[in-house]
Amino acid sequence: QSLAIATCSTGSVTMTPTTLDFGSEATGNSLALTANVRSQGCDDLQIDTIGFTGNDADDFSVQNQKCYDGEWEGEMFTACQFNVVFSPSIAGSKEASLNVVFTDTNVQAATMPLQATAVDPEAPQINVSPNPIVFDTVMVDESATPQTVTVKNTGDVNLQFDTITLTGTDAAEFSFYGECSSKTFMRPG
Repeated sequence: QSLAIATCSTGSVTMTPTTLDFGSEATGNSLALTANVRSQGCDDLQIDTIGFTGNDADDFSVQNQKCYDGEWEGEMFTACQFNVVFSPSIAGSKEASLNVVFTDTNVQAATMPLQATAVDPEAPQINVSPNPIVFDTVMVDESATPQTVTVKNTGDVNLQFDTITLTGTDAAEFSFYGECSSKTFMRPG
């Protein structure tokens, strides 16, 4: 979902997502989410600065800004993608906004609300069900009926993971797929 955030004399500027929601993160940890800004029909509109305002602006930073220009349907566009990083040091609900200022002073600055809560460090809690996973007996070289496994974050902080793997002596005889395998973190609940 994108939000029209500004206009130039001949086009518009959009930002996605409309709000960055970081969920609950433990103090001392960091979480990066991606934001995008795109101008259509504004010629060579460039970002001048990206900053933060609000009581908790110091808990946020920007990394990995990448911008490119092009032409689409006969109109010039500029697109920028960057990571907004939430690094809380004190627990509590956070109030801040992302602000994008453009080099063309005739184009108003863009603002994106940031939602985040910081909690005191606690071990993330994971619940996997069913546990154990029981398969029917199958013949050699046949496949068992797939089993659905539910993974829940039952703690109060984001559960971060790099990979999901199968382990054990017979791990090669099993496989898994699903939307969890492409995620880097899971929000509480």
